[in-house]
Amino acid sequence: MFTVGPLEGFPRSQEASRTPLLPGSDEQTMTTSLEKAHATTADTGSHAQLPGEPIVFTTQAELREQLLNVTRAAERHLAIWSDDLNSGLLDNPGFLEVVKRFVLARRHARVRILTRSLPARGTHALLAMAERLPASFEVRTLINPGLDAAELLLSDDRGVLYRIHTDRWDGMADVNDPLVTRFYMAQFDAAWRLTQPADKTVGV
Repeated sequence: MFTVGPLEGFPRSQEASRTPLLPGSDEQTMTTSLEKAHATTADTGSHAQLPGEPIVFTTQAELREQLLNVTRAAERHLAIWSDDLNSGLLDNPGFLEVVKRFVLARRHARVRILTRSLPARGTHALLAMAERLPASFEVRTLINPGLDAAELLLSDDRGVLYRIHTDRWDGMADVNDPLVTRFYMAQFDAAWRLTQPADKTVGV
């Protein structure tokens, strides 16, 4: 275990500290363990069986790994915000396979995707999946969502992954952090209510 810090703007779980680190807080040092990044979970695992330590990532490879971990933790719902749907991450075959297993294994699984604008039809594999499985996916667009994250993935009411800056890979992930997940889910839901379903005949 080692300490990574300071990292500006990262929320911190109440479980990890009695004083949660939310955007604007002065506390910036965070204890993390990258060994937890390799925790074994089923593709539709149980949060009760997952560790609850925040993991800081700084590279694209680490981000890709944590994206899989948080997605695998989902049992009911995934919420995704991405400025441009981040080709190379959200259309990566490994991520797509985990999402497909999630929605096919659960009758009421739901995936909400929020982005500023949709790419050209047929150019993004995640949106193509959404088009094939409309009962499980909903895609919406919003120019100014007002989220405190450049990229965001929320898994049920406990799993969270986010990046603060669009020009850096730095971010945080935790498969079992209700406090930070609720913070971001409130922002995501507020933005979602301002949108209308995307016109799939134009985008996906």
